[in-house]
Amino acid sequence: MRPVVSSFATACLLGFVACAPAPGPSVLSYDEFKAQAFHDAETDTFVVNGDELIESEQAMRTAYDSYVDSAAETAEPGLGISQQGLIVNRVGSSDDK
Repeated sequence: MRPVVSSFATACLLGFVACAPAPGPSVLSYDEFKAQAFHDAETDTFVVNGDELIESEQAMRTAYDSYVDSAAETAEPGLGISQQGLIVNRVGSSDDK
């Protein structure tokens, strides 16, 4: 009887662990954020998000603060905000399928 109870308890424990929510993405530290930016040594500027030019250390701090604020806005578990424009491919005068 003891092995059955032990197996049942183990199965329940594994079930609870498997159903636990995964931890959300953590917010980068300032140093991690800065390390991910491309640095142009000639002009001493940074590029973040692929195309956003940062011209000074103060502007980098402002960009980081904006990043932290946006992460805080979407930190509520299970909720997020996404806005994107829609594109409809047109052929002639009708929508393409």
